[in-house]
Amino acid sequence: MKINNESEKKYLRKTKKLLIGDTKKKSDTLKSYQNEIEEYLEEKPNATYENIVELFGSPSEAATEAAADVPIEYVKKRMDFKSWLVCGILGALLIWGIGVTVAVIDAHLARPGFYVETLEVGPEYEGDNIQLSTE
Repeated sequence: MKINNESEKKYLRKTKKLLIGDTKKKSDTLKSYQNEIEEYLEEKPNATYENIVELFGSPSEAATEAAADVPIEYVKKRMDFKSWLVCGILGALLIWGIGVTVAVIDAHLARPGFYVETLEVGPEYEGDNIQLSTE
């Protein structure tokens, strides 16, 4: 169904952001609200967003009502996933931070400078004219 009324679009968009549950549950809930709002708008085509909220409740109230049908196992599973995701991201940032710190310390300690190498020539070559190349 195509939504023509801006107030209806606004209400459904805000409600959709607040809904929890699987995709099918969200879609069914939104279609139900859309059908009810469209029936209301057929009777009152000039209804505003405030009129819709007055009749159907705020989007958060509508989402809260719909959440009553969501199984607690689904909510718990989603919360556990988010906890692991946050811990994983924090762990990755910690490892990255340690790596950067080690790299900075290593770069600081290994400052470029002049190095002197010595070459010892054995007694059998002492009289020879030996030239070193620095290439």
